[in-house]
Amino acid sequence: MAVLAVLVAGMYSTVSLALHDSRRRLAIKAAIGATPSQLYVAVLRPFLLIALGGILAGGIVGLVLVGLLRSWIPELDMLRLGILAVSACAALTASIGTASIAARRILLLDPSEVFRTI
Repeated sequence: MAVLAVLVAGMYSTVSLALHDSRRRLAIKAAIGATPSQLYVAVLRPFLLIALGGILAGGIVGLVLVGLLRSWIPELDMLRLGILAVSACAALTASIGTASIAARRILLLDPSEVFRTI
């Protein structure tokens, strides 16, 4: 549980920083008529793709490493796919949740307010 909390905190700070840097672009889209759902998808898409890529790469590397360690430590059972699937779902849910929370703060900004502060 502590690992998941650290994962969420790290992702939230990274996503918030990335969104803060792109708020002018989002404000321009909102000013020319993008709907909130279009902005939400535009914000979440890159983070979802990164999360899926990380989960896939981590799963492959994890399976390879377990296979290598199993040859050195015969008592080590092969990682069950169920555990891998649950871990992947937890990581994906955490990424979508943290990106959604961070995006919500940015998407509620008034475009004219963003242009005044930049």
